[in-house]
Amino acid sequence: MQHILVVKLSSLGDVIHTAPALHDIVHACPQAQIDWVVEESLVDLPRMMRGVQRIIPVALRRWRSQGWVTSRTREEFSAFRRSLQQSAYTHVVDFQGLIKSAFIARLAPLAPGGLRAGLANQTEGSSYEPLARWCYDRAVRVPVNVHAIERSRQLAAAVLGYALPPELGYGMTAPAMEAALATTLAPRYVVFVHGSSRADKCWLQHHWVALAQEIAARGLQAVLPWGSAAELLAAKEMAARIGPTALVLPRLPLAQVAAVLDGAAAVVGVDSGLVHMATALGRPTVQLYNYPTAWRTGGYGSARVANVGGEQPPTLAQVSAALRAVMAA
Repeated sequence: MQHILVVKLSSLGDVIHTAPALHDIVHACPQAQIDWVVEESLVDLPRMMRGVQRIIPVALRRWRSQGWVTSRTREEFSAFRRSLQQSAYTHVVDFQGLIKSAFIARLAPLAPGGLRAGLANQTEGSSYEPLARWCYDRAVRVPVNVHAIERSRQLAAAVLGYALPPELGYGMTAPAMEAALATTLAPRYVVFVHGSSRADKCWLQHHWVALAQEIAARGLQAVLPWGSAAELLAAKEMAARIGPTALVLPRLPLAQVAAVLDGAAAVVGVDSGLVHMATALGRPTVQLYNYPTAWRTGGYGSARVANVGGEQPPTLAQVSAALRAVMAA
């Protein structure tokens, strides 16, 4: 039986973009056992993906901040290594292509005849460290100009030896929403993913306010998630301008954010992990781009997903029209 280890540590959007490769593997290798190494803050993601038997959390980000040589870090790394080495793998696939992910792939034990593989080259707009390829038994070359999802799908198909399926699937299911949270939401709502770690990805606040007021006239509530103090402040400012129909969410675990997205009538948001999660969950989604990069990270393969903007930030009229279109699809 095949025992496959997926190494994709972060970030939120990148892990979600690897889900279709997992979906392909599950269909091509239905008897395989699949484990996944992921950053501890993102363990809820592979829990939502069909086919993952064991999740192995790693805390590289936290270890870096608390110090690599502290006793706590050494103890936790030893525990992680023991967990990683519980099983021998027929295939270890590093989907990230960084030295840190390749190092983890190298630590994982192989079964007799097993294969350790990863990317042989960088694709446009992606992070890649060429030294990582020396940790693999096989490095797979992929096209330079390729969508992030297709990069991972092509890597998995090449390593495991199956034809790439023509249809795109994510195989993700959100958990149930907690009852107390559900009571705060209107029967029909649209999630506005307004925040990003990069200010140049954001959409103008007055556009969000105008869009919220427009959907309120159609009986839809604007729901505002946040992930940082700055995003919380922005959400509160927008809600004050929108009026009583807007809802600023409390701080939620990732699983409950997924539940909120899954229950939405639609999701509108900037290029971010939560927007990619909404797409993966099959919700009508409008993705906003201030740069012409949707070809490598944007949603595709469904009439329920629209990428708006590119050379210039999208206008309110463009976003409003796209929202109506994806909700009608």
